[in-house]
Amino acid sequence: MQQVEIAIIGAAGMGGGELLRYLVQHPAARIVQLVSRSQAGRAVTQVHPQLGMLSSMQFTRDLVLPTLSSTDPFVIFSAMGHGELAGLYPELATRLELARRLRPVLLIDLSADFRLSDPAVWQHYYGDAHPCPQYLAEFVYGLPELNRTQLATATRIACPGCFATTVNLCLLPIADRLDGKFIAICAMTGSSGSGNQPSAVTHHPQRANDLRAYNMLQHRHQAELEMLLAERGSPAARISFVPHSAPLVRGIFATLQIECATEVEAAQLAAAYGLFYASEPLVDVLDVSPRVATLAGTNQAQIHALAAGRSLVVLGALDNLGKGMAGQAVQNMNIALGLPELIGLQAAAVYP
Repeated sequence: MQQVEIAIIGAAGMGGGELLRYLVQHPAARIVQLVSRSQAGRAVTQVHPQLGMLSSMQFTRDLVLPTLSSTDPFVIFSAMGHGELAGLYPELATRLELARRLRPVLLIDLSADFRLSDPAVWQHYYGDAHPCPQYLAEFVYGLPELNRTQLATATRIACPGCFATTVNLCLLPIADRLDGKFIAICAMTGSSGSGNQPSAVTHHPQRANDLRAYNMLQHRHQAELEMLLAERGSPAARISFVPHSAPLVRGIFATLQIECATEVEAAQLAAAYGLFYASEPLVDVLDVSPRVATLAGTNQAQIHALAAGRSLVVLGALDNLGKGMAGQAVQNMNIALGLPELIGLQAAAVYP
């Protein structure tokens, strides 16, 4: 098996730590650089105490690209905050092209910077003009169940948001049959989705015994839902997306409600899920409700679809740090490098 050298930019964050948890158990991965400007010079275990096997490694300030020829791939995961990679990318893109003359180079971004294909949509949802819209077309949207063929030849990958991964997996089997329909979405997420730096509304002690909605009808991940529906032939589908902060550390649970024209249509749409995901080993279609606790620490997703009369309900759950973030990034790496897709991703959940 080929060896893959790994560098992580933004390695001190929660996403970086979860990436490391997956990569230390990946038999083809060799972690060579952990970049963090805020933690440069500190030992990895001072920031990620759960990673004792990396006790000899330190964070560095700057990314160093390969200078020697090799057939082994060099993979860069960017786990920086939204907007940071895009701000650096014009200069980095030139360096990456030079490095690609020496060996295969793959960049995988976990932020929102290159997820959306339309810069006008980016500006609508993120408030400012995109820093480098000329590069958006370079990136493949990293939802394997949607874009596996494109990912197999990608050199730049933009991983989906955690809410977007959950809801889009719920939409994907029927997305081409939803044009003109109204889709009500309620989704709950754990506190780890807010990263390492707590605020008055994201700090876990403030939400451990509470439940509240936020960014109602204007959450940024809605742009990714609309993009999927438009690309799959349902541009006139209407979405009402209300996210909630749940008293959890890990996990997302989404409920989609769709009113169909007839009872037959609702039943047909519900039946589509088992067929669509029959060959997808990381998406389980259940006969009962998903449970976030049985997915903690995994790259697995669970879905349940139920029709009653003209109503269709679709439930989806996953670990926001796993299939919703770092695990999916590693899955994308495996596909892009021609590795077995499940390698390094088959750990059982931490339960109870």
